[in-house]
Amino acid sequence: MDYRSSLLKRPVSSSSVRYSFLPAYPTSDNRRNILHLLFSNVQISQLSRQAVERRLEHGYHQSTFLTPINDHERLIFSLSRRWNISKEILEYNFQRVMSIINMMIKHRIHHFSTQYNQENLLEDHYSMALEFFLQIDIDTFYLKTCSYRGAIPESNVLQSIFCLTEPEGRYAMEKCNQISCCLCHPSYKTPTDHHHHHHRTIVQFGPNQQHLFINGYRSILNCPATCTTRNIIYVLTCPCHQVDYIGETSLSLDNRLAYHRTHGNRIVQEFLLGPIITSRIQQELKSFEVLVKDSMKLYQHSTHCSIAIQWFLDENPEYWPFIPIQNQNDQNNEALSEVSKSIVESNQFQYANDVPSPPPNYHFTHSQKIEIDRFFHEKKYLNSPNQKLDLYEAAIVAILPTNASAPLRRFIEALLITHTETKLNTEGHLDKLLSSNTTEHNLPQSSSSSSSSSSSSSSEWCQNLSRPSNMTFTS
Repeated sequence: MDYRSSLLKRPVSSSSVRYSFLPAYPTSDNRRNILHLLFSNVQISQLSRQAVERRLEHGYHQSTFLTPINDHERLIFSLSRRWNISKEILEYNFQRVMSIINMMIKHRIHHFSTQYNQENLLEDHYSMALEFFLQIDIDTFYLKTCSYRGAIPESNVLQSIFCLTEPEGRYAMEKCNQISCCLCHPSYKTPTDHHHHHHRTIVQFGPNQQHLFINGYRSILNCPATCTTRNIIYVLTCPCHQVDYIGETSLSLDNRLAYHRTHGNRIVQEFLLGPIITSRIQQELKSFEVLVKDSMKLYQHSTHCSIAIQWFLDENPEYWPFIPIQNQNDQNNEALSEVSKSIVESNQFQYANDVPSPPPNYHFTHSQKIEIDRFFHEKKYLNSPNQKLDLYEAAIVAILPTNASAPLRRFIEALLITHTETKLNTEGHLDKLLSSNTTEHNLPQSSSSSSSSSSSSSSEWCQNLSRPSNMTFTS
């Protein structure tokens, strides 16, 4: 084995489909059809003897008396000198980048009915795509050659795309300090009967920014950043720290999170109220975009994560009546069942009988149902929930040039989604896309695919919630 990662929770074997989307040498083990990976972000002391010899013999730029005869060759020659990497490696990986982009274009045109010119990269963006591809490595993204937006390429004895030492964070994420910024100045209430949830930090500010994804993959920030930095790739991590999501945007992180806040809080609210009551109080029919967001794994996970629900309730305590209470014993269960039955038959409640049924071994008390009806009679739903509540921790993981196009952002986003194996992304998993298009694309395919399915939701989403003392409901 050329390199054994100490970061990834699940090692990437040579049979993994992810190998198809990692930078590699033009050479391979023909007997086993295994790529020789570049390991551009692995320090030389961690490589096997064979990998070190391969890098020293074939990795670096070699002078030549040949003259490039067209624009493409001139680009490859120029990048070879600038990044101190062989022309053969650049040409081989450029063709692989082209194959991945073409695969993505065909998929998006077929599934989203877009046009080719909406999906293809601008001509001068292919070198940027190649620069990112070469440095989104097996377990670390580190764009050491970055030279835009205040970044300075790392210099060492052999200034190159290859790491000689362990990659380290170099750039800070700083507050913009604008009064209107929800990241610098969160608009959260302080629970009167709770202890720690309101001290949470959504964005970690500070120097030497790095991010560790759920599967162990690491990204190192490639430029100085603030809340207002635009054209970014970002990650959202659920507070349960079991699942994450990668997104891309031309907006700033603060503006993009406002979009996620709106849909995230709305969907948790609708989950607690249930579809019957939601349809009764809705002012207008949902748009197609809203219906699409309703089914996204990103938002659906929050409705079944007790920690995310706790965050929501800390900020919106008026929703505590909608949280069922756990049964104590069989005798109480039988009595409570009779009480509930008599209440339903008498039609005493206008709304409480239409909320979602509680999970097994949970129930709504009589006093809860009274509070549920009061909630609607007083129309508390018109002024809640707080749309500025963040239900995910967030970080910027890559910054693109100011003129970066949407297709370039989507390409880099897809590479990171694939290697970080994010469970909340529906689109962007290139390994899944390749598995369904093996015969159509000139990319090496391995025998097995890694799973990135969403984690199963617990039926007892209301377990382990810390209920304030003033929100206890008796039978």
